[in-house]
Amino acid sequence: MNESRKVILAQTRNEMARGVQELLVNQSQSMQLADVVNRSIRGEELTPTQAIMYFSRNEACFRNWENAHYQYRQGMYDEEEFSALLETIRALVSLDQG
Repeated sequence: MNESRKVILAQTRNEMARGVQELLVNQSQSMQLADVVNRSIRGEELTPTQAIMYFSRNEACFRNWENAHYQYRQGMYDEEEFSALLETIRALVSLDQG
């Protein structure tokens, strides 16, 4: 692998990791968002405002996963890494659907 490709790979992976960290920090620091996610996982009804908050959080997660898939197709993830990511996504989606 040439040096410039390694640099691009490192930069891309760093930006992706930062995006994931931002999502996690937002949820962990917002008691309101954490409560909305928890209520949804338990199957409780959400207010319209909570539903928007929950939808926005989910869309951010899916956009991140969409980017990861794109990066995988571009060779930025190897098969083992991407398979592990898919297992995480499956676990989170199944948790979210009760």
